[in-house]
Amino acid sequence: MLPKYLYMVLAGLSVAFTIYFMATTASLNVSYTVASQALQLPLPLVVLKFFALGVVTMFCVWKIRSKELKSEAKQLQWQAQDAKLAVEIQSDKEKQLEAKIATLEAALTSALKKKS
Repeated sequence: MLPKYLYMVLAGLSVAFTIYFMATTASLNVSYTVASQALQLPLPLVVLKFFALGVVTMFCVWKIRSKELKSEAKQLQWQAQDAKLAVEIQSDKEKQLEAKIATLEAALTSALKKKS
């Protein structure tokens, strides 16, 4: 995974290039038809719209990914808690068995003393 500063530099270069492109093509117009009406828009406006669309798309992807990461973190936390609980349960079972063994040993010792 690349460092966050590299991503910041790439984003800055992208914005700078877009601004430069918009400034150098300010006099150009793009004509197209929508619903049988001819429209003419300055090229920088079209570029700005597509740039904004890209920003919105990346924001949506980022939000989805951050939710996935939070979900994965919770899943790992739950798995750690489950493992800890399993160890505690195993430890409790061992303690119960040791207590039963001690009780049986005491009963056996007492029975042997009564017999002799």
